[in-house]
Amino acid sequence: MTTTLLRLTDGETTINFSVGDGEKLIEYTPQIALSFTQYIDDEFDVVFLDTPSNNRINIQKTNRLFEQARNYKSSETGRKVYIEIDPASSGQYWRSLITNGKIDLNKDVISPTWDTHFKLIIHITRQPFWEGELTQIPLSNSSAENNTSGITISNSSREIFDLSMLWDDETPILWDDESEIEWEEGSGAENFVDLVAADIIGDLPAPIKVELEHTKSGADAAKEFYIWHNVYSNPTSFTHILEAEDASGSTVTPSGADSTSSNNQYATLAWTNLNETLIAEWALSDTLMTNAAGGRFAVLARWRGVFPYTNAWMRLKLLTANDNVLWSGDLKLISSVKELAFLDSLRLPPYLANQASIKDIKMQLYGYRNVSGTHSINLDYLQLSPISGDFGWKRFLSIDDGIAHQEKFIHDDTEGFDYRVDTSDKLISEFSAFGGPILLAPNRNQRLYFNTCDKDNEAKIDQTYSVKLWYRPRRNAL
Repeated sequence: MTTTLLRLTDGETTINFSVGDGEKLIEYTPQIALSFTQYIDDEFDVVFLDTPSNNRINIQKTNRLFEQARNYKSSETGRKVYIEIDPASSGQYWRSLITNGKIDLNKDVISPTWDTHFKLIIHITRQPFWEGELTQIPLSNSSAENNTSGITISNSSREIFDLSMLWDDETPILWDDESEIEWEEGSGAENFVDLVAADIIGDLPAPIKVELEHTKSGADAAKEFYIWHNVYSNPTSFTHILEAEDASGSTVTPSGADSTSSNNQYATLAWTNLNETLIAEWALSDTLMTNAAGGRFAVLARWRGVFPYTNAWMRLKLLTANDNVLWSGDLKLISSVKELAFLDSLRLPPYLANQASIKDIKMQLYGYRNVSGTHSINLDYLQLSPISGDFGWKRFLSIDDGIAHQEKFIHDDTEGFDYRVDTSDKLISEFSAFGGPILLAPNRNQRLYFNTCDKDNEAKIDQTYSVKLWYRPRRNAL
């Protein structure tokens, strides 16, 4: 016969209601949430079987934990308090944060004189779900599969090409035009990691803990981080990058080979008109549209170098193959010189969500600058960054320089903290957070994308990080 184990704990003080503290759990049927915006009121019966003095001590400890839970709810100071349950003595507890509690005498009290054998009713108010133990998730990309030791990502949209592949005993192997090099077949890693469905258990979306360690020696500190979550737009097959050199238009001039750009190339977008002008167009294939599945995307631009103007505006549009406008975004001032810029958010396609065989459309980029002369912008790529309304993405900005080489950035939404870990393992809370939360969907393949900017506003594609990821699986019922 299995025994249900139940305990109240803040990680330092623990009251065992099943075994170990002279108590016996008689009955507990956890309630199930009808709304995840409201906490649940539960109760369970416990018989106290120890000596009178020990019974009083345990009751006092329990009441102190309840007071601590109330204090944390009102002030977010002190330790959090959880009710934890192991339904079948499996060795794995599931927890639920409590915000209040009290103890009542049961009507069937065996000894109201506080002797050695009496029954109490424990009342608690708790979160409307249960969380399992913190579990690391294996990650995969082109650099490794099922990695838990720290998988490599770069700040590039494609794999980083290893120039040493072009030489054999210091003799060049490839003497042709560098533009013929297939840059995607090099070593390194792209800016995303994959998670497989079987590794995400439970039946409710669950928050993440992610660790990014700065691994490029000599590189500047990373000041800004973006994390994007793709779960519903066919994450393993969705193409999230529109390379600038793939754009069409008389204003588009692809560069030669450039090792500081994604896919070893960028494009110069140049125009002279003083009116709003079409400066680049991309064909969005039927495959891309079908994979996008009607999802929402933030369009992020990476410039090749810092943005050259403080008085330039950009606008995105989506059009049919016959050049009829399906959607037009806002004309937005590019107000920062950073190499990364948010242009707009949109749905792709802007119709027929989750339908198959979606027809191809076009994306157009417009520029405006009311100054005479040639306007010239070096664009590396546009990134279609998955979002889900106001969540499904995070942006973190350091008020200092950010994380330097061998330092770590931690976003721990399982506990509610964001911080830097320096090389002496000291924690510094210096990041402002925007957006979110990112919640992993149970039993689904999904992908996380990363972008960073350093303290000098540069988003260098050869910047590398080591990534680890954890979560606590969530359940509505046990």
